[in-house]
Amino acid sequence: MPRGVDHLKARASGLVRPLGFRVIILIVAFAVLAAVYIKHLFTLQIVRGEEYLNTFQLRIKREVSIPSTRGSIYDRNGKILAANDLAYAVAIRDTYEESGRNTRLNSTINRVLDIIERNGDSITATFGIGMGENGYIYTLDGASRLRFIADIYGRTSADDLTYEEKTKTPDDIIRDLAERYQLGQKTASEDGDGQVFVIDSSYSAQRLLDIITIRYRLSLNAYQKYLTTTIAFNVSGQTVADILALAGEGAKIEKEDGSEVQPGETVGSGMILVKPDGTREVIIILGDNDGDGKVTAADARFALRIAVHLETPNAWQLRASLVTGGETVTAADARAILRAAVALEPLPLI
Repeated sequence: MPRGVDHLKARASGLVRPLGFRVIILIVAFAVLAAVYIKHLFTLQIVRGEEYLNTFQLRIKREVSIPSTRGSIYDRNGKILAANDLAYAVAIRDTYEESGRNTRLNSTINRVLDIIERNGDSITATFGIGMGENGYIYTLDGASRLRFIADIYGRTSADDLTYEEKTKTPDDIIRDLAERYQLGQKTASEDGDGQVFVIDSSYSAQRLLDIITIRYRLSLNAYQKYLTTTIAFNVSGQTVADILALAGEGAKIEKEDGSEVQPGETVGSGMILVKPDGTREVIIILGDNDGDGKVTAADARFALRIAVHLETPNAWQLRASLVTGGETVTAADARAILRAAVALEPLPLI
């Protein structure tokens, strides 16, 4: 019997030993996993926590910088050196969904351009291609031109351009961008082998260039669509009202007698821009001190009469006559208005 007991004890100890080894392996494995988990948690929370938080906030928070009004600058004698003047700009933001985006965006831009041109304004957005006497031309040379072409075709640097891309003509680039922005449609080729892209014939050469210019400028903010792209600066009050009306915001312009300016009527100094929120701003066109919307010799004569104290201007007439940056109307203001009226020299930017 003792020998049998010893035999059983020996077998039991043989079973316990491998069981304990397996437990030790499991404990070590769990310890390693816990260490790895703690390491990753430490990295996420401590080492890169601020970076991940900033990335998350970048996705959910949009920051737009709005420049504040600059104060007037005077010299030591109290003479004004730089002053503020009300100016309107047209800016556009791409908020369309991908479905039908190109068609709707092109239509919106085309209608905005109609308004800008109808009111005698023009776009100020820049592009590396312009209009020449015989068609499209490059407005950049040398390395700047190659850098522009590289940006068009998504190359990191000009060195990455292929020979074909480097030798693209302005017409080639306009055609490629027109296809990219869907400013036309594909039709069957003449030989029936495949399709070719045909630019919409309803666009003039200048209008096509303007739309492509704006689309290209918008593409530079493709990953920050909440940013606006300014396409025209210092536009008339009529342009502002027409664009706000296009957007369905209900802005209007009133004359001094309270009547509303009708479409096609000239907008001049002294009229009131009534915004959708009810706020009112007096429209000031530098040099137009008689309110007819034009800078003429009559405005220069009126400014001169103000300068020699033969006329007493109201507030908007005074602001429209101060074209040289002074605080009082002088003969210099009248001279500047007259030279602008006869197209000898534009009014100074103050």
